[in-house]
Amino acid sequence: MVPWQGHPELEISKNYDAAKQVLTLRVKQLQDLSQCPLYKLPIDIDIYSGGKKERKRVVIEDVDQSFNFNCPVNPDLVNFDAERQLLCVKTYSKGTDELIFQLKNAPLFSDRFEAISNLSASVEKNDVLQLLLKSAETDPWFELRNTAMNAFENIATSHKDEIRPVMLRVASNDKNTNVRARQYGFYLRITWVPIWKTHTRPGSTFHRTQ
Repeated sequence: MVPWQGHPELEISKNYDAAKQVLTLRVKQLQDLSQCPLYKLPIDIDIYSGGKKERKRVVIEDVDQSFNFNCPVNPDLVNFDAERQLLCVKTYSKGTDELIFQLKNAPLFSDRFEAISNLSASVEKNDVLQLLLKSAETDPWFELRNTAMNAFENIATSHKDEIRPVMLRVASNDKNTNVRARQYGFYLRITWVPIWKTHTRPGSTFHRTQ
């Protein structure tokens, strides 16, 4: 007999019924059941709603399973696997407002890493940009400060007035030498490379004097 292999592959979705004041969380196990078992997974779920956080424990043990929770208002965030203990492949789509709330309120490194990584796609939105700039400068984990700063790679020129002062402060003052070095290099790249390209292209004053 071939031993089981692999890990859970979960698809999570949610729906809020305002009329019934019920939140429904649906979880599907998508792993190949010819190679992997149907897992039994105790999971903690944190529901942030009305300024409060409530933890629910559920057990996932079917291929397709739904859980209903009474909820007076549409939650700000439904944080699946709140302790980040589950080793799995997870698909769980969250909107920008949920990710912003998660970055501001959820307590764990993994919460903030997930939020920053997913918010990077929306970094041109001003509220997202300002939040990631704050994370790049003040998050207590240097890995997350670097992750936040990396989000600015493609908009560094178009949003230079907002980004460069933070970059310079981080490069000058961050307590981690790796962060300082990376952000100083980034600062120089977006500050001097465009100038160098402008003044060394054919026809420029610098180019004609060489």
